[in-house]
Amino acid sequence: MPRPKAGSDDVVGDRRMDAVANLSASAPAVSDRVGVAAPLSVNRLYRPADLSALSFQTTSEIEPIDGLVGQQRAVEAIGFGTRVRKPGFNLFVIGSSGARMQQAVGSVLRQAAQEMPSPPDWVYVNNFSEPHKPIAIELPPGRALEFRGAMRELVDDLKTALPAVFESEDYQTRREAIDQAFQAKQGEAFSALRDKAAGKSIVILRTPVGFALAPARDGQVVPPDEFSKWPEPQRREVQETIEILEKDLEHIMHQIPQWEKAHRGEIRKLNRDTAMFAVGQSIDEVKAKFPDVPRVIEHLEAVRGDLIDNVAMLS
Repeated sequence: MPRPKAGSDDVVGDRRMDAVANLSASAPAVSDRVGVAAPLSVNRLYRPADLSALSFQTTSEIEPIDGLVGQQRAVEAIGFGTRVRKPGFNLFVIGSSGARMQQAVGSVLRQAAQEMPSPPDWVYVNNFSEPHKPIAIELPPGRALEFRGAMRELVDDLKTALPAVFESEDYQTRREAIDQAFQAKQGEAFSALRDKAAGKSIVILRTPVGFALAPARDGQVVPPDEFSKWPEPQRREVQETIEILEKDLEHIMHQIPQWEKAHRGEIRKLNRDTAMFAVGQSIDEVKAKFPDVPRVIEHLEAVRGDLIDNVAMLS
């Protein structure tokens, strides 16, 4: 059959067919145009890294990251909290148990603390006047441990120094002299009374309940039945003499408590002087370490006074 003549419609149809063929050859597949990803090549799936600059072989060799990672707002909030200088404000942090919140927040706080002045140290010491009310003493930063160590050393030194000084020959000699003086004063008083009574034929007897006066002959006590046989004037004279001597004896007995009080006072003064000598150097050495803290100096003086006042219990 002869080929039909090409009309205008046929030419247009051929041109349309050529355009569709060219479009099909250059356009992507239909699946690409509807959003389905095409496979990636191998060289796009691997990114090489240069490990020669790392100073470790495994992460077990390095310290964990300190602080909060990727929590900028939280870090800023904590930082704001550290700058609040008013009382009654606190930081409240909450997180899962495995979030290491305490370590992370602690790191932020430590860093903030380095930028702030160091706070003072505080210690409690004994109040010797009111033991149920301990005294708080403010110390310069870092001095509390030094003060504690100095006080422990002081106590250890005094545990040795106080017993030693009260056992020394010098103390024992002075104590014995005070005791002998007290005993001599009593002895002299009774001896004088005894001589006075002997001159009047009267003897002084020591009984379980005190002292008694009785008539004597040739230095021997006259028995009551024999004394009752003496003439009445003689017996009356003896009774009057005994009454006078009893007043002298009563005067001596009243003086004895005063002598004993004076004796205790001398012993107490000796103990205070001895203790003051024993503790003085040790306490002064501690005071020399804290000349810039008046409250510590005041406390050490209170320690000195308490030791001296209560030295009788230590000696």
